[in-house]
Amino acid sequence: MLRYRLMTTRDYKAAYDLWIKCQNGLNNKDDSYEGINKVLLVAFKKNEAGNAFWEAEGFTLRDDLNYRNKALTEMIRIDPEYVK
Repeated sequence: MLRYRLMTTRDYKAAYDLWIKCQNGLNNKDDSYEGINKVLLVAFKKNEAGNAFWEAEGFTLRDDLNYRNKALTEMIRIDPEYVK
């Protein structure tokens, strides 16, 4: 069973070392001390107007990521447009 806890500043070096050891998709910017260098957002595929807006703002689609989540408690989708 996995145990979760909040990350603290004492975890930074180990987390950074792990991040650097990862391959594919990382860059050379450690923005924890520099400010924001990149922005990520999530938009539903069916949200045509929203996706058109973000594309017009210069956001591009990535094909190198898999978005994953895990519900820790039961959740029921209530939006009427949702289709599994």
